[in-house]
Amino acid sequence: MAERCVRLLLIVLFCSTYAIAQRPAPKSPPATPQKLASTGPVVLEPKQILNRESPAIVTVYRVDQSGKPSAFGSGFIVRSNGIVVTNFHVIAGAYDAQIKLKNGEIYENALVLDYDVRHDVVLLKIRATGLPTVTLGDSVVVETGDRAYAIGCPEGYDYTISDGLISARRVIEGTEQLQISVPISHGSSGGPLYNTSGQVIGITTAGIMEGAQNINFAVPLKYATVLLDSPPKNLTLDQVTKLVPPKPDPAAAANAAPSGGADHSNENTYTDPTGTIGLTLLPGWRVENPPPEHMLLSVLKGDDANLLAFSMDAYSADDGYLKNKAIAWKIYGKMTDYSKKVAFDTQNGRRICLQGFESTRKKRERIVLVGALQNGNKVIGIMAVAASDSAYNDVIEVIKTLSF
Repeated sequence: MAERCVRLLLIVLFCSTYAIAQRPAPKSPPATPQKLASTGPVVLEPKQILNRESPAIVTVYRVDQSGKPSAFGSGFIVRSNGIVVTNFHVIAGAYDAQIKLKNGEIYENALVLDYDVRHDVVLLKIRATGLPTVTLGDSVVVETGDRAYAIGCPEGYDYTISDGLISARRVIEGTEQLQISVPISHGSSGGPLYNTSGQVIGITTAGIMEGAQNINFAVPLKYATVLLDSPPKNLTLDQVTKLVPPKPDPAAAANAAPSGGADHSNENTYTDPTGTIGLTLLPGWRVENPPPEHMLLSVLKGDDANLLAFSMDAYSADDGYLKNKAIAWKIYGKMTDYSKKVAFDTQNGRRICLQGFESTRKKRERIVLVGALQNGNKVIGIMAVAASDSAYNDVIEVIKTLSF
């Protein structure tokens, strides 16, 4: 019995010693403590953002009562069941809207889930499911100096990406705006503005292109995300247009020409007999009544300046500008740039495109201004001549008073 106990004790001791021998030797601590690698936002290349996000970016067509698209902008899908964000001015005054996806599909009869006129945001709903969506970010954390990218359809060139900086955060007429140096052209309004992580932080909107050092703006995304949490209104575009009609021009409304087209040259305001275009007469200017043949109106300031407006066959203000430029070159011969081209969308959804040139043929009419104004599917041509720099500035001041 004693011998058996001794043998068991020896076996236990042997197993314990063997187990201890098999344990790995403890590693010595590193000479210096190692730091964990810090993780921050993933920075993407522009092409990565474009490839990932573009399937959820759409073209929004404003449709009139005849069923014809009259203007267009950009938008982006935020919910797979067909909720689209764009600028309110893109669809302002529309009877309906068409949403075109990147794959070419077109959806009609869009509903308005909610809208915010002051902040220029609208949520549209199309009857679809399983759609790609953009990646949403936080516009509150955006800082001046951050790099940004815009994707849209400038001048009809689909899915163009451009880059720039957040130039400033400003409050304009009670609304916060992201001032950006990202180029924004006609057709890009309503498109997404991205940060370097490929997250939407804003909605690109009106800007002054080419002139004024490329000053453009975007609506912070926060104004759209609030609408996403609101009960849906489910209104048609026509109902919204009746609730929020295009802003009337006080001068045109108060001074519409009576039947017979009386001479308004001695009044402060003037509207052409067709009611198409109006203006405020500044000191020293007079209306030519009746206007020259085929003209809506003609206003003059002595022999120094003459401004003409006329209806024209063009599909957009930019198209009208190009056609008028070609006409001016035929009339006045070779010309050089006097000012940079200025094109922008107004708050009421209208489009303006203008540029000044210097004529080398007629010294007295040295400066020629050409351009066009667009209101829905109606385009009005503009052409002016000025004998001096000051007269040209006077023409610009009159153009600022135009209602159309």
